[in-house]
Amino acid sequence: MRLINKFTTISFYIVRWKMSGKVIFQACVIGMLSTGMYVVFTKNDRVQSPYQKKDRDKECLCIGLIVTIVSALLLLMTGKSDQLVIKETQTASLNYKPPF
Repeated sequence: MRLINKFTTISFYIVRWKMSGKVIFQACVIGMLSTGMYVVFTKNDRVQSPYQKKDRDKECLCIGLIVTIVSALLLLMTGKSDQLVIKETQTASLNYKPPF
């Protein structure tokens, strides 16, 4: 009985890790894409000093991190379970009678 419980617990964590990894990957992709769009749309063509460049890098990093965290939370809250549902199968009977 203990072996079955341990196996069930281990399999639960493996499934949970796979789902979490998928969500984290999707959140990182969303964060990178949105940060890239932010950088492109708020690009400044003027020459910047090194201090302004560091501030700009910190700003982009902060925005990317916020977007990644929020998207991960939203994906976790709205995600559906990937578990399979086993349905009972019934034998299908052929009906040759007309509907009238």
